[in-house]
Amino acid sequence: MLSRIVRAAAYTRPANTTTYAQHDVMAPVTTSALLEFALRDSGAIFGARVLLGANQTTAPALRLYLFEDPPAVTADNAPIALSDAEAQALLGIIDLSDVYVANAGAGAAGAVICQGVRTIPFKHKTTKLVYGKLVVNNAYVPTSGELVEVAIYVGHDD
Repeated sequence: MLSRIVRAAAYTRPANTTTYAQHDVMAPVTTSALLEFALRDSGAIFGARVLLGANQTTAPALRLYLFEDPPAVTADNAPIALSDAEAQALLGIIDLSDVYVANAGAGAAGAVICQGVRTIPFKHKTTKLVYGKLVVNNAYVPTSGELVEVAIYVGHDD
């Protein structure tokens, strides 16, 4: 199985420091945007990594929800509320509970990496987009305009 990293475009979260509650979505400034990953053929998603452009006193507990079909867009700081159809299109959830400091500077001067491992198989005849929502699972106080970059680790069958 060949491995590679598939990245979604990095985004900037809104310019506020509103505390995320448990189960709130961490979304881009542009509320119409979803995380998109292009997958081809068959293989498996093995895990994910999120880089946050801030090192806050309390690190976020993040989960990445991955879908076969595009879910409804959820605004930043709004609770996740999947419809039955969205729940059926859910490929899996990756718990990003391993948190590492990438830059020990405080607040916006620092950075953290959250990563997690989970095997989620897929099979497509052509290239297909997989969609993601990043969900916060604790009370997290963000930095205003924080950079967020999401990557998933993918292996394709030979």
